[in-house]
Amino acid sequence: MSQPLPLRDRLIPWYFVAAFALLIVVDGGMAYLAVHTNPGTVTDAPYQRGLAYNTYLAEAEKQAALGWKGEINYINGRLGFMLADKSGEKISGAKVVGAAIRPVSGGSDQQLVLTETAPGQYGTPLTLPLAGRWIIRIYATWNDQPYTISQIINQP
Repeated sequence: MSQPLPLRDRLIPWYFVAAFALLIVVDGGMAYLAVHTNPGTVTDAPYQRGLAYNTYLAEAEKQAALGWKGEINYINGRLGFMLADKSGEKISGAKVVGAAIRPVSGGSDQQLVLTETAPGQYGTPLTLPLAGRWIIRIYATWNDQPYTISQIINQP
C-alpha cells in the first residue's frame, strides 16, 4: 500500500495552471495597452510616400541650392518665422503657411497662416492646447520657389 503524497507534491499540477493563468493575464494586459494607447500610425499613406522618396530628396537638394535661411521661434503664444535669401537679405512678400503637429496623438493638429509683420518676418498667434512635444512645419513660397522648415518645440 502506497503512502499519500505530501501536500506540496499534490499541488504541482496547480502550479502549472497558475503559471499559465499569470501568463494569460500579463499578455492580455500588454495586448490591451498596445491597442488602446498608441495607434502606431506615423504617417498616412506610407507606401506612397516611400515610392516618392526620390522626389523628396530632389526637392531637398533644390531647396539647399537656393541657400535660403529660415528660423522659427515660439514665444509667449506667438509663432514667428524669419526668411532670408543666400546673401542674408530678408525675403518680403512670401506666402507662408504652416502646421502645428502633435506627434503622439491625433486631433490636436492645427493649420496656420502666417502674415508678414516686417520685411522677412512672419507670424501668427498660436495656442497649443496640450503640453509636450510639438512639430512646427513652415511652408513658404516666394517667386514660385518653395521652402520648407521644421522644428520641434516643447510646450510646458
